[in-house]
Amino acid sequence: MSKRRLSDQQKTRIQQQQDARIKKSRNNVDADNDSDLGPEQQGLLTARYSRHADVKALEGERIGQQTRCHIRANVDSIAVGDKVIWRENTQGEGVIVAVEDRISVIERPDGMGKLKPVAANIDQVFLVFAVQPEAHPTLIDRYLIAAENAGIEAKLVFNKIDLLTDENPAQG
Repeated sequence: MSKRRLSDQQKTRIQQQQDARIKKSRNNVDADNDSDLGPEQQGLLTARYSRHADVKALEGERIGQQTRCHIRANVDSIAVGDKVIWRENTQGEGVIVAVEDRISVIERPDGMGKLKPVAANIDQVFLVFAVQPEAHPTLIDRYLIAAENAGIEAKLVFNKIDLLTDENPAQG
């Protein structure tokens, strides 16, 4: 099933609605009066599963707790690490209604060559690799390049150093 294409006017209207939601959330003003949805609040996306995601509440009664949320269709390109605006429903689940601007993002190409976000708002990347099993020759390079392109500091961590022997030296 292909994704429906939006006109420029529709994209602009959706972006304006999300910007208004973010602004109202920062000012603690309720944007909608849906009877079965609670007030808008900020959260941090911790996991993503297709059209659902886990959100850690950053404010409100459930601060620090995880909630499974549905992602609204007009919310585009969401990734782990995004700060989101979400609303809780009466069943203890939630709905993500907007995504705040990102500081940084790591992206990868999808099957069509279009860039897709993998993680957002990252300060540092630690690449952990070991002697056994041996990493793919270009894997470390690809991660270092992705971090460099996103302007994120990367550090290499060599694990299982006790497995180094003369028969299996680390390649440099």
